[in-house]
Amino acid sequence: MKYLVLISSLVLSSLACAEQAFETGRISWILVHNGASQSSDMDKRVLIRLDGTMSGGFCTEKNWTILFNSKAAEAQYSMLLAAYIAGRSVRFSGHPSQVCGGNQEVVRNIEFT
Repeated sequence: MKYLVLISSLVLSSLACAEQAFETGRISWILVHNGASQSSDMDKRVLIRLDGTMSGGFCTEKNWTILFNSKAAEAQYSMLLAAYIAGRSVRFSGHPSQVCGGNQEVVRNIEFT
């Protein structure tokens, strides 16, 4: 019985992450957005496009966004700029649940590749 529970947990957790977005590539476009209202995190964000192909994802736009709502987001932005200046490829991963920012995938992790 415990093996059945273990196997069921593994299958369900892999299905839950099946739609998580991933993309690897070089940064082809960056836009720092500062909305007029300044009332929400959506008004302070960075929009990013990579030259790769996104797999998975929940959002309608196949672009990425970093919401300036935490210190981690500021670190992600710094890493993003460093990768762009160095011409390095990055790997983005989105959230394993539906988290969209303006219909773009919200960056959860950034890795140098």
